[in-house]
Order: sequence, then C-alpha cells, then structure tokens
Amino acid sequence: SKDKESDKIATARDYKHHVFLLLEGESITVFGRAVHCVLFGLILTSVLVLCLETVPEVTSPPQGSLTLFVMESVCVAVFTMEFGLRAWSVEELTGFLKAPLNLIDLLSILPYYVDLLLWLVPVSYTHLTLPTKRIV
Repeated sequence: SKDKESDKIATARDYKHHVFLLLEGESITVFGRAVHCVLFGLILTSVLVLCLETVPEVTSPPQGSLTLFVMESVCVAVFTMEFGLRAWSVEELTGFLKAPLNLIDLLSILPYYVDLLLWLVPVSYTHLTLPTKRIV
C-alpha cells in the first residue's frame, strides 16, 4: 500500500518534470519543438487578430467580429492552459509568479477574461454619479 502511494507520488513528480521540461526547458525533442512552434504561431495569430479588430471593414457583420472573437478565444484558451501547466509544473509557485516574463504572460491573458466578464455580466452605471466641479 505504501509502495503504491510512493509510486503515485513519484509518477506525479515525473509528469510535472516532463511538463516543465517541455514548456520551460530547451526543446530538444521533436514534440517539444512542435509545441513551441504552435505556441509561436498562436502568438502571431493573436497579434494579427488584435490588429484586425481595429479595422471596421473586417469586423462588420455578418461574420467578421464573430470569426475574430472565436480566433482570439482559441488563442487565449491555449495560452491559459500553457500558463496553468507551467505554473503547475514548477517547484516554487511564488517565484514563478514573481518572474517578469510570467507576469507579462498573465497580464496578456487577463484582459480577455475581464472583457468577457464585463460582456457577460450586465452592469448598469446609471446609479453612479461622479463628483463634478463647476468652474465659472
């Protein structure tokens, strides 16, 4: 029983280590290089979508904005999974979250979720009043 428990713990550690090497380490395997190429392609796609969202002719109905939204959603979903797997695979989560490049990764996906939340949750601002000063 204890041997099975220690085997499960060792197996989980092995998985974490493999994920860490795949996403954070040098890509020495064909699969690792393929993962990095796919992530790079998704980064380029995400930047392209961000640029295209500013062009009125592209975002006009019927399909323009929906297509871009789906493309952005797929990219952000993959980036979120990749960030979550990298966070799961490290030994020290606090150090991971304090690393500048990881903060940039987190800050690059958060706006999507904030925007989605604001879109899904109807908020009425009619009850809010801002203090104003009249200058005469």
